[in-house]
Amino acid sequence: FVSKASSCLGEGSGATLVAVAAYGRELVFGRMGDSTAYILHDDGELTHVFGDDHGRNSAGGNALRTAIGYHVLQNGGQDSLQTARVPMHDGMKVLLCSDGVWDQLPAARIAELLFRNDDPRAAARGIVLEAAKAGGGRSDNATAVVIGVRRNEELGRQQTPWISAW
Repeated sequence: FVSKASSCLGEGSGATLVAVAAYGRELVFGRMGDSTAYILHDDGELTHVFGDDHGRNSAGGNALRTAIGYHVLQNGGQDSLQTARVPMHDGMKVLLCSDGVWDQLPAARIAELLFRNDDPRAAARGIVLEAAKAGGGRSDNATAVVIGVRRNEELGRQQTPWISAW
């Protein structure tokens, strides 16, 4: 079904993916395309999980190096999924976002918006609204999910000691 739908959409079609999962005392990230992830540490430092690579071709513009869709299917599913592992720390915040966010807002502004909002929903909303405003009506979307990492001492030994709040 995916192959048929993708072939109907044409050569330029595709989607990006960014995901995170808690595994023990680490966060495991994965992505394809130009959606990405940042971590705001409790000292206010913002780190791009995938280094300086934002998933686009060096030619610039919005051309993706990898995406889920037509090109992946045409290459037999051989496009690579980028992964990263980061130790969890109490008080850190995770931002998963589309290029409509990171392409419109400087990293310092993203850090400020994350730092000043303890409520993950309020932080995500503020980031999306400001990115959309900065985009000046561009057709690209702005999507953000913010996760606050907190240690929970009340959990039993069998359970993960971390809770992520959406």
